[in-house]
Amino acid sequence: MAKKRVLIVDDEDDILEILGYNIERRGYEVLKAKNGVEGIEKARKYKPHLIISDIRMPEMNGIQMCRELRVGFGLDIPVVFLTADPDEYVAIAALSAGGSHYLTKPVKPSIITGIVDFFIGKEMTNTFMFEH
Repeated sequence: MAKKRVLIVDDEDDILEILGYNIERRGYEVLKAKNGVEGIEKARKYKPHLIISDIRMPEMNGIQMCRELRVGFGLDIPVVFLTADPDEYVAIAALSAGGSHYLTKPVKPSIITGIVDFFIGKEMTNTFMFEH
């Protein structure tokens, strides 16, 4: 059985590495992109089961990328926004563009892996469900 794919879109190398490491440890294949343009290219080519995206990035932000994937290409891939921006209007814009969930950085790796498991079908772990 092929591994399920997660595409991480963020312009910060540290975030790509930390998220990628933790998600791969759960048995998923991880793809990485540095901006929305590259995110669209990889989403169209590899059809990931989930996208985790920052919002503020060069070339194309995460909200524009999500909208383009939904409207421009008709891809119905869940998009979880992970951003340092706690502004509620940004959150509303992200969800209105078709985002599935909105989290603010910093976030514990166990929360991210639990969200990934939830969106692409693995059972959630007790660590995710009961961690404080």
